[in-house]
Amino acid sequence: MRVLLALQLISHSVAEGLRYYKSRIDELKDCGSTANFCDIFNFGFDALNRTTRETGIRLDSEDFKILQLLLDWLDAWEQRVLDGTLEKKDFLTESTAHGLRVTLHSTIELSHYLLEKCKFDYVLTGKINQDSLEVRLVTIQR
Repeated sequence: MRVLLALQLISHSVAEGLRYYKSRIDELKDCGSTANFCDIFNFGFDALNRTTRETGIRLDSEDFKILQLLLDWLDAWEQRVLDGTLEKKDFLTESTAHGLRVTLHSTIELSHYLLEKCKFDYVLTGKINQDSLEVRLVTIQR
């Protein structure tokens, strides 16, 4: 997987570019939902990738609102499939949607726990990953 390439594609600058060309290129006239998708995921990825003290999640952080907004948006998108206004192929796979929900819920809950119960000043969400475990497993399997 090329995460960095995906993040460049699903970005705020791409969303702004789509909005700019929407009225200028006929084939892009209906790209508003795609631009919104790019923005929502871009801001969600940002909230899940805080790596410095200055940007870390705090109790008064907007990142909690962004992560909740992403969860609500995901639920609304899926509900449109369940209501029949969107086809199933126009939504994420079941495992992808479930994995995204687990990630969002656990990040929100873990951050609240660390900030409220453990009295952390901030949480670096970009440090919460399994990269070290994956590297270790690859080394063991060789």
